[in-house]
Amino acid sequence: MMSATLRIAAILATVSVAPVVVSSFLESSRRAEQEIASRASLCEQFALLCSVCLQRDETTTLPRLAADFLRREQSIQSIRMLRIDGRVIAEVGTGPAEKTQASAAPDNPGMKFSVTFDRYHRPWGTIEIVYGESPRRVEAWNLLGAAGLGWLCNLIFFSLALRRLFPLGENSSSATARVQNTLNAVPNSVVILDTDNCLIGMNDTFKQFCAMSEAELVGTHIDALQLKTMGMELPWYHSDKASKTFKDVQVVLSRADGDHHFLLNCSPFFDAQEEFAGNLLVFQDVTELQWNRSMLEKTMCELRAARKVVQEQRLKLEKIAEQGSLACSTDRHALFEKLSRVWDDALKRQMPMSIIMMRVVPIDGETPVRAPAANDAWLQDIAEIVQVCIPPQGIVGRYDELKLCVALPFQGIDHAREVAEDIHRVVDRHLKASFRITASFGLASSEFDEDGWESIIAHADQALDLLGTEDRNRIRCYLETSCVSKVAENSQFLVGSQ
Repeated sequence: MMSATLRIAAILATVSVAPVVVSSFLESSRRAEQEIASRASLCEQFALLCSVCLQRDETTTLPRLAADFLRREQSIQSIRMLRIDGRVIAEVGTGPAEKTQASAAPDNPGMKFSVTFDRYHRPWGTIEIVYGESPRRVEAWNLLGAAGLGWLCNLIFFSLALRRLFPLGENSSSATARVQNTLNAVPNSVVILDTDNCLIGMNDTFKQFCAMSEAELVGTHIDALQLKTMGMELPWYHSDKASKTFKDVQVVLSRADGDHHFLLNCSPFFDAQEEFAGNLLVFQDVTELQWNRSMLEKTMCELRAARKVVQEQRLKLEKIAEQGSLACSTDRHALFEKLSRVWDDALKRQMPMSIIMMRVVPIDGETPVRAPAANDAWLQDIAEIVQVCIPPQGIVGRYDELKLCVALPFQGIDHAREVAEDIHRVVDRHLKASFRITASFGLASSEFDEDGWESIIAHADQALDLLGTEDRNRIRCYLETSCVSKVAENSQFLVGSQ
């Protein structure tokens, strides 16, 4: 067991160090090439310096230059300066001849450099510079040392980790205790089933929930718990239970204190021969969440019902607010809002809109009652009659105390005149209360190149005012050539029965 552990640890250490070694090798090769190029450049610079001295006929200074260069560059081991005829000019350093022969080998690049120096633009001699160590060899030793140290550290680490995972001398009882302690550390209920779906292991959470001891539970078939699923097959009866993991299966456990809801996860496990050995079940208790969900759904249903009631009440209030004091008509503020929307719609459709201003007053000799409640009584009946006479898209609104405004969207002046005549004919026939009144009508339409619905109302009101008090019971159109037109033979009529 020890040798197997060490072999595994050695393999893991090698695998872990290999990428770093490869990356470091590439980097060290690049640094070695840079060092070789730097050495070559340095030797060429020294040869150039020697050439300058020869140009000045300072031949005796060459040995001194070689000694200074050797002292400044400590990595250089020897320098030899030869004339073109082979005579030695200067030779400094320790063991230059031996080093020269050793460094001439092709497997030591970067150790020996030979450069020529000139005099009067002609080759005059050769400089042989021998370095003590090859850059590649130095980088290789550094890399091997670091890689060996890293490999050794990883070997120790993996050996300790494997020995902790697979301790020597561990018997079956200690292994069982270790597994049981691991299961008890899980907060959810955990159950282990064998291939026959019988319980062979569980944690303390499951035992506390079932209020049974381990001796009573071990060997019991899982069906004894009477678990029910929410419309699907139980995982341990599925044909793929030996190869498939089932997640978040909703199951219900019925007990005396009520139903308990769980999310079940079922996974297969295998023995040492990779044969199917059973299933591992994990139960997550979501009973409280399920109860909260049901309460939330109930609350949402109540909120939707309350919202519907509020919406209905709001619509009723809006309708009452728009009607104002007359049940079949719109108050002045709501009338203007509706006219604005209808006018925009008519402009988009490029269709006309007409306005009828209707004034109802008592006949000569009678004075209208100034109390609002009394006026509303007979205006209410007239508003109901007007609402019946106009088209469905028409709008009836109270303009002031004795005036009603009738808007006819998408209708021209001719149709407005017909509607006014129909209103006049029906008033006497259908008025519910008995009042002696006359009705006058002022008409205006967008066909007269009106600028907007405000202008149409103003012109209709202006046409109504032109009738005055002497031309009651008539219809007048704005910009009409004839002043007035009779709507009935008599200039006054009775509305309602006496």
